[in-house]
Amino acid sequence: MLVQEVFESDLTAKELFTRALESKRHMNVDGRVLAQCLLRLQDDRLYGSVGYPSMRDCAERGLDLDRREWHRLVAVAKKLREVPQLDKAFADGEISWTSLCLIAHLVTPSNCGDWIEKVRWMTTRQVKMEVRRRRNGLRGTLSSRVRTCRTTPRACARRPPCS
Repeated sequence: MLVQEVFESDLTAKELFTRALESKRHMNVDGRVLAQCLLRLQDDRLYGSVGYPSMRDCAERGLDLDRREWHRLVAVAKKLREVPQLDKAFADGEISWTSLCLIAHLVTPSNCGDWIEKVRWMTTRQVKMEVRRRRNGLRGTLSSRVRTCRTTPRACARRPPCS
């Protein structure tokens, strides 16, 4: 369905929501494919075959990706290759692409199951908070805090768990 058709159609709210979910799933799959393509172009040095002297030129000029974005995508693709359980969890719809990208740098083969279980029911905001906490070296469970705490994530991380 084209954008114009969405605005001109008589779709119900439920039908519009269903289309939005389908579009989001496609975006997730496309992100994974893009990440894997970038990794292969880089690893096999195929960027020269498509007319670019470097992977940087290929990604930034050819694909219009900023440096930070294509580096992140390559890192995520490497992690999916390194930790097949993470790739399977994403492919099975257990975790979202956004959550996958947020946790990829923290996941190892030994802690993958824990991360998948942890982020499966979290919102993106909660996953971001957990990643921030891990980066700052804080431990503990997040889920009990997030549901009841009304303070900012930074303030909440410094205090004992909210009741």
